[in-house]
This record gives sequence, C-alpha cells and structure tokens, in this order.
Amino acid sequence: MLDNTAQNSNNGVKNSSADTADTTLPDTTFAEEFGESMDDDLADVSLSDLGKDAGDFLTSLRDQAVEFWQSQAKPQLSQASEQAKNAVSQANAQLAAQTQKLNDLTRLLKKPEHVPFAITHVSIVDDLESKPDQLDMRRNKVRVYPDQTIVVGADGKIEEIGDSASIEPALPQGYRRLDATGKFAIPGLINLHVHTFSNGKPLQKMTSKDQTLKMRRFFDTKAGREAAFALSLKNLETMLRSGVTTLRTLGDLGDDAIRVSKLVDEGRIIGPRVLASGPIIAAVGGHGAPLISTECADEADAAVAVDRNIAMGASAIKVASTGGVTDSTQRGEAGAVQLTEGQMAIICEIAHEHGLLVAAHAQSLDGVKNALRAGVDTIEHGSELDDEAIALFKNNPKALHGFSIFDATVLAGVAMRDLPQSVTQIDDIPLANGTDITNGMLAGLKQAKEAGIVVSMGTDSAMPLVTQYGTWRELEVLMKYADYTASEALYTATHVNAGVLGLGSEIGTLREGYSADIVITDENLLENLSTLDDVELVVAHGLPVFRPQVKKNEEIECNLDMLG
Repeated sequence: MLDNTAQNSNNGVKNSSADTADTTLPDTTFAEEFGESMDDDLADVSLSDLGKDAGDFLTSLRDQAVEFWQSQAKPQLSQASEQAKNAVSQANAQLAAQTQKLNDLTRLLKKPEHVPFAITHVSIVDDLESKPDQLDMRRNKVRVYPDQTIVVGADGKIEEIGDSASIEPALPQGYRRLDATGKFAIPGLINLHVHTFSNGKPLQKMTSKDQTLKMRRFFDTKAGREAAFALSLKNLETMLRSGVTTLRTLGDLGDDAIRVSKLVDEGRIIGPRVLASGPIIAAVGGHGAPLISTECADEADAAVAVDRNIAMGASAIKVASTGGVTDSTQRGEAGAVQLTEGQMAIICEIAHEHGLLVAAHAQSLDGVKNALRAGVDTIEHGSELDDEAIALFKNNPKALHGFSIFDATVLAGVAMRDLPQSVTQIDDIPLANGTDITNGMLAGLKQAKEAGIVVSMGTDSAMPLVTQYGTWRELEVLMKYADYTASEALYTATHVNAGVLGLGSEIGTLREGYSADIVITDENLLENLSTLDDVELVVAHGLPVFRPQVKKNEEIECNLDMLG
C-alpha cells in the first residue's frame, strides 16, 4: 500500500490547522442571548410618570416595536441563529473529517521495513538469457521457467534465484516462505508515460480554457498544491497495486509527483519508483497550457523553465514539440509545430548536463524531426516516419543514449478513435484530430518496429478511458493494433523500458542482484494476458504488497472491452 510514512514538515504532509493561529469557531449563543435581552428591554419600559398624550404616543410606539420584534425581527434572528448553528455544525463535521483523515494518515505513516523472504515453487515468465542492454523486443527470449524460488534479501534485492529443489532446502533461518505453487512471476511492469491528475474519466469539462484557468489558479494555492499531492499519492498507489513498480510521469500539475518520488526514494512509503517530470515545457498557449505546462516565448524562457523543473527535483523532462488532441480547438491543431527546434535544443542541453532524459510530445512528422534534431531522447505518441526520421532515431548523437526511442501510447488513441462519442464525450474537432493522429501513430509504430528502432511503451494514463490501473490494457492493444506477440509486449514493458530509463542493470528482469520488483499472477500471461487485470501479489523494492486489489470503474472497463 502506498502509505505516506512521514510525520514531520519535511515530507510535505502537514495538519493545515497548524498554520492558523486562531481556530476558534463562532459561538451561536450570542444571538440567543441578544434575543432574550430584547424581550426583557421592551417589557421593562415604564410609562407611569409620563403625561397622557406623551404616554399614549410612547405606548403606541412600544406596541409597534413589540409587534415588529415578535412578528419579524425575532423570527429572523432565530432563523439566523439556526443557520449559524448549522454552519458551525458543518464546519465542525468537516474539521472532524479532516482530523480523522490526518489521524488515519499518521497511523499509516510507519516506515516500511525489509524482511527477507522467499517466493517458492513459482513459475517465472521472463527472459533470463538476453543481455540487459538488448533492447530489440523482436529478439526476446521470454519463456516459462517452472518451479523456481526467488530469494529476497533485507536490502530489497534478489539474493538468489533458481530451481526450488536446490534453493528452498538451503534457505537461511528467519527467511519467510511464500508458497506460490501454481502461480506465475514476472518482473514489475514499467510505465513510461503517466499523468496523475485524473483517473481515466472523460476530460471534456476539464479541457475548456475557462475551466483549465480556474483549475490552474486553484492548484497554485497552498490548498491546491496539497490536493495535487494527495491525488498523485492516491493514483500512484493504484498504479503500484496494478503491478507497476517503476514509472515516469510526463506532465504534472506541479511538484506533486516529485514529492511522492522523494518519499519512495527515502524509504518512507511503499510505492513505485517514480521518475517525475514536473510541468511540461511548452510554447505560449501550447499543449497542456496552462494546467500542466509552463509557457515559453523564446529560448531564454525555455532555459529558465528547465532550470526551474530541475531545481524542483525533476528526474525527467518533457517538452511539447506539437499541439495535442485533447485540448485542440481547431482542425489540424494537434500535430501543429509549437516549440522551436532551438528552444528544445537548449532544454535538451541543460537536461542532459544533469543526466536527465527529455521526452517530447510530438504528433506530426515535422514535430518528430524537430525534436530529434534538438536531441530529444524519447518521442511520445509519434507519427508516420520517413527515412530521415528513421535514421535520426537510430543514430542521434545529441541524445543521451546516442539514439532516440519511439514511446508508443496506443490505448488513448484507439479508445478515442474507435469508441462512440457518447462514451468518450469528446467534441467533433478533437475526434477528427485524434483519428488522424492515431492513424499516423500506428503507422509510425509499425515502421519503427520493422526498422529496428527501440520502441518502448507507456499508457498516457489520465487521458479519457486510460485508467491508473490499466497498464495491461496497453499491452493488449499493442497485440491487437500493432501485431505484438505477448512475449514482445511483456519484454517491452520490462526489459526495454528499464533500458530506456538507463536502469537496465537494476530493474526490468528477475535476476540476482536486481531490485526485487515482482508481480505474481494466477495464470501464464503468455497464454492469457488479462491475468494482469487482477494480480495476486506485488513486490516493490523488496517490499510486498499483499492483496493488491484496486477499485475499478466498471463503466470504463465495459467500454474498453468493446475494443477487444
């Protein structure tokens, strides 16, 4: 469970009331006491010493005042008092709810501890033969290794792995045993394109300019930043429970995912390994602006923006080379060139000095080639390719690895293109743009695979119908729409993605000395990929998450089943 274990101000989790000097709630007894005093004051008026005319006049005034008080003022004051009581009651209820949440969080803020254990008698589904730097999914050697035991040490790494008959009898005393007879183990999944600001529901209301401006103003407040952090925490927990043990965010509301990544790195929570980008760097009015993008007018602005993200703690950088689909308002806007090659080159140069990969949202051939020439490392979504683009992918001296990667995100596109508008809730213009972009992306993906370009995968989670728990769905559509085999899909989501991140010697496979990132399933996914829809156990950095169920949106699931 991704539970925040920090209890002090250094971890970004605070009791909001601690920042307020006076938290006293209003006292409604004042209104009641005031009303009673009015009754007393009017009743005590004495007329015995007044002359008859003056007395009659004042008696009339007193009677009118009493009538006004009894018929109008007193009921209104009583009503106001009741409203005040209700307001205070609601405030107290909200305060109690927030206090309970804080208490629950505090109760769960217990630093996780590694306990050595062994998963015994499990069938491993992995490629344990290819070299870690083998990134061509077509050459994978994924197969089933029956009756294996995986020994996990107190450092969270795999100590030993092999036949149960030889390893299990020699397990050191104190190691816990998890009998996985009949179960299957795969490396933890790696998702290279994640957003945490939503959960896969349609985004129509969120993508209007007025709405995004209002949301941006909110997320710039202290309360908004804490809400974004809580949202990231929740969605990344969901992703972990679905079997994703490493991910890269590419377009955050602020520093929310960065804060989660720090908690994971410090061992304060059990969570996926997170490489977080912070906000996208975009042109003025560009893709993702203003909600998840920083707008840049020139190269100087671009340098400032990337420096700001790095200072914030970003471990990845994303730029918007072109316009996108979901926020497009004109035909052809998606894929239109936005950031210049010069702006992206400055960003890549600075990011690479810090050892950070740069990803580019690019949905047209011109946008792809501009980004590649600038030194971008991973092309997100992509387009149909030409010979120049293919050559730049395979040999890109400005890129951190010396080559660039085609990062496929198929599900978001085909769901938008192939499901009814009554389901996706997108307007005609984004639908038309999305159809063109998806067709180009699928064509480019097949070209890339055939040409031997390194092809990774991500889900573009938070886009319409792309849930935080549905990484397996991306593998499913790669098989249906891009002619992947199940072994190619698994190899891409583990070995290839690990290599792209520069972590191929640490994660992505089940080998001795590697991080114990493990997913246990009921069935062999090579025969039934949907077994990933409900995993039995997730181990992240050697920390097991038992019964890792997630709450699913059944309406979305039914709609996605239509794609099958």
